[in-house]
Amino acid sequence: MSGVISKRDRLVIHLGRRDPTFLPLLTMPFFQATSTKLPLSHEVTGPYPSAGPYEFTRNDVNALTSLRRNPYYRGQRRRNLTGLDVQWNVDEQTGFNEVQTGDLDQGPLPEAEVQSIADRYGVNKSRFWAVPRNCISYLAFNNRRPLFAKVAMRKAVNWAVNRTAFAAQGGAHSMTPWTHLIPPRLPGSLTRKRLQPYAVHPDLAKAKRLAGPSIAGKKIRILYVTRGVNAAQAALIRRDLMRLGFKAGNITMEAFTGPYYDEFGNYHSTIDLGVGGGWCLTPELPGPEELLSSFVGRGNPFRVDSPRYRSRLARAASLPQPAKARALGKLDLMRNLAPAAAMGAPNNRYFFSSRVDPRGLVWSAMYEGWSIPALALK
Repeated sequence: MSGVISKRDRLVIHLGRRDPTFLPLLTMPFFQATSTKLPLSHEVTGPYPSAGPYEFTRNDVNALTSLRRNPYYRGQRRRNLTGLDVQWNVDEQTGFNEVQTGDLDQGPLPEAEVQSIADRYGVNKSRFWAVPRNCISYLAFNNRRPLFAKVAMRKAVNWAVNRTAFAAQGGAHSMTPWTHLIPPRLPGSLTRKRLQPYAVHPDLAKAKRLAGPSIAGKKIRILYVTRGVNAAQAALIRRDLMRLGFKAGNITMEAFTGPYYDEFGNYHSTIDLGVGGGWCLTPELPGPEELLSSFVGRGNPFRVDSPRYRSRLARAASLPQPAKARALGKLDLMRNLAPAAAMGAPNNRYFFSSRVDPRGLVWSAMYEGWSIPALALK
């Protein structure tokens, strides 16, 4: 391959152009060092070697996968467990009961059991954990429409919405209410409560001052996707807008079965606000600078054209890490431009047996899961 040089234990890759996703891509499983004897045409069901702390010793397809310590590993990553077995296709209630009794160490958590488990063990303390994913759910404003052309109205909605109630529609501890566009666990995110641009509970007095008395005569068209909890969340947003000052007869609710970007993202769309928007970072997708830039500039109804913020964003994105993450987090995009209303970050929820040592739970932000080598039993 052109630009790739391999010599002994050194691999050099020359990029043809800047790629902010390059380092995350190198952490993906398909880049790992592995045997050239492994077949490419079918799934391997027996043991095979690994360059990491653990190796695969068994793989019964859709039944059992076993990891054991790699005897040839000489790296520095700690290995607390002798091995780990993953059982596939376990019935949800059966798996939950087996975690309760200690026959499984981590397993499924039925929706009906979440709150009782949280009440019993606390959240993120011992056995129940709710950890925000690298995603953000937001209300999309059509910033080309007269209603949201001015920043005061965009800020008014941000102060009027009840993010705590919005997050609860997906179930107990299913979402972390959030007001920053950068999700909680990504570099640059403003994790301190005092640094959040808005509140997770509404401040109607502030919202009404920003909206002004003329809001009673304004009309608004809301588009929401019918899948999942979006309909219930859209009903909450309608209620919050009425509390802000919109008249019930001036709020038009429109359901949409497809991705609402297909309808809302049209340059000439007459939709004012969309419920069901979101963004997730994965190793294959760009980082926070691409998310923020999608809300600043020209080209689609979601963006606010601000030469000042375009310049600030470009300067921040050009910095090396970790200075870039800090600069992106300090842009105050939501506080000053409010191009959307960030609502929350969906959580991954976990339930562990009493044998698992919470001190061994080390979160991997890229994979949105716990580090297997760090896992430990009491």
